[in-house]
Amino acid sequence: YAHRHNDLTLVSGAAGAGQTTALHHYEENNADVIFVTANACTTSATAVLSLICQKLGKQAPARKAALMNVLVEQLTGSNRLIIIDEADHLSFDALQAVRNLNDLAGVGIVLAGNDKIYRQMLAGRRNYEFDQIRTRIGVRQKVTNDYKLDEMQTIFPKLSQECTGYLLKVACCESLRTAIKLYEAAKEF
Repeated sequence: YAHRHNDLTLVSGAAGAGQTTALHHYEENNADVIFVTANACTTSATAVLSLICQKLGKQAPARKAALMNVLVEQLTGSNRLIIIDEADHLSFDALQAVRNLNDLAGVGIVLAGNDKIYRQMLAGRRNYEFDQIRTRIGVRQKVTNDYKLDEMQTIFPKLSQECTGYLLKVACCESLRTAIKLYEAAKEF
């Protein structure tokens, strides 16, 4: 949706539920996708805009305004999609800069992260801090660790029903990532 409509969307959910895997799958199967991952060292507006600039193969200017100008020039009319994984690390100013990039360049943006980013957006209803961001988000997709047996059989083919059932229980109680790690460790052993 964000890619097709050059809109701002939010994908949030439990850690290990598969958001990153799904978004990488989208990136691998669609042209014109820029995928960046925020972390504890890339929380500022300048840091996240620099990541995007680097992915475009451009030299990132040191000043935030110049950086935004380069990105707007490169992205306007490009119909590209920017996926920012771990967006829950971004500061309020960084989220505002991403919103500005969406406004100025008309580029689609997916903010993905754990439930902290979703709670920030909801908190905006009470303190108005996030209103400019929250009201622009067209689609909000929450990913949970709720799986069905047939999904687990697809992920773990050739396993007995008992093993698949156990991995289903682990995935639903812990996370899909935990179930996959357990499967990989057992397979190696």
